[in-house]
Amino acid sequence: MALLINVEHLADRTVHLQGHLTREELDIDPLDKVIEMRQPLDYELHVTRINRSLFITGHLKVVLNCVCVRCLEPFEYTIELTGDLFELPLTGEEAPQIVGECIDLTPYVRENILLEFPAHPVCGPNCRGVPEGWVNRREIGKNRFGSVRDILVKLAALNSYGCNQKENLRVVDNVCGALTIACFIFHS
Repeated sequence: MALLINVEHLADRTVHLQGHLTREELDIDPLDKVIEMRQPLDYELHVTRINRSLFITGHLKVVLNCVCVRCLEPFEYTIELTGDLFELPLTGEEAPQIVGECIDLTPYVRENILLEFPAHPVCGPNCRGVPEGWVNRREIGKNRFGSVRDILVKLAALNSYGCNQKENLRVVDNVCGALTIACFIFHS
């Protein structure tokens, strides 16, 4: 269900909107396994018309189910926005489309939430990364190919979360380059 506001109702008052929007209603991609929106977004909005603009204030909250990119452990990440959320001009190039005196606020709420999604979700500031034994940096000089095997195990785990294969190959290239440099330094 779209988040519609009738512009004519805003002529002399502020309109309050409250409810929930699902991932499907917000049109958020369900293919990302590292960041998933399983719970609906809660919203409480106050829409005010001043001259030729709409001012939207209020509260947006959603809890995301994420997988830490360092340790691969699942965790919840809360996005909460409060205060001035966005402004919509009613005229000009940036004006939203008005259909039957109504404006759909859903794309603007979606944009505000997506801008807050973590680029690389990490479970916390004290995340220690991959479990001990997956990659032992002290052993790189002694057994350089054993560490590559461990890295491939980690990449296989990332693939199970639907991570991009091209991205994984880029990571392997970077790691192999770093291992080559490390081996050169250890043997010099």
